[in-house]
Amino acid sequence: MKRIVLSLSVLFVCLMSYATPDTLRLSSNYTTHILFESDLSYVDISDTRLVAAAIVEKNKNVLAIKAKTKFTSSTSITALESNREIHSFIVLYDDNPKELVLDLSKKEPSRKPAETMKSKQDAATSMAALSNSPRGLYHIFTENNGIKIACENIISYGDVLYLVLSLDNTTSTDYKIEGATFSIESKKKADRAVIGSKAVFARNRYGGLSANAGQKGREVYSFDKMTLDKSQVLRIYFYEADDQRNLVLDIDYKDINKAQKR
Repeated sequence: MKRIVLSLSVLFVCLMSYATPDTLRLSSNYTTHILFESDLSYVDISDTRLVAAAIVEKNKNVLAIKAKTKFTSSTSITALESNREIHSFIVLYDDNPKELVLDLSKKEPSRKPAETMKSKQDAATSMAALSNSPRGLYHIFTENNGIKIACENIISYGDVLYLVLSLDNTTSTDYKIEGATFSIESKKKADRAVIGSKAVFARNRYGGLSANAGQKGREVYSFDKMTLDKSQVLRIYFYEADDQRNLVLDIDYKDINKAQKR
């Protein structure tokens, strides 16, 4: 038995030598998703008091991660894919991480650091411009308990789809968004179990929907280009942190498929 345990330990150390450490910034306000090339067979969290992680049930190659609480120290997460590729992350806390999705499934040719930085700066500039653009849509909204969430613009730019969302808090208490979850679902609730739903993960985001009493918030999300059929909607779930004022917003297939092109 001791020899077996020792062999497994040696194997794990060898695998770790091939891992590429990376820095992952997590928040207790948002859920971060990591997309891998193949299904995950092993996930290790070095400190479960600080971080929670779960393999998405219908997408075994997707890992959902979130900070349980704010922390000042660093921790780590290790994930092993079924293709034997191993990934190691140094985890830090960040109230507003810039990236909510890390896509490791697309192996692209490496670019020079300057090119990568310029690409990120250009993307941030574009999303900032969209965040400040005039409202173009007025029919897509949901409201409850003095909280109104609206989709103000849907814009298609090349292979990227942008959603501009706003939140108007007319109550006397602050409204802190824990996170937004996106899913392509059937319009009819009775059909959901038959057709199923498909989780959609944002490529990036800019801004924030959380709003103090009497204030407004605005956030831009970017996605890989998508199309829906006439029986589907893009359903967005909004969860209030530590409370029950949760909302759901439906975006019809027509609005997605006829997004404003730029």
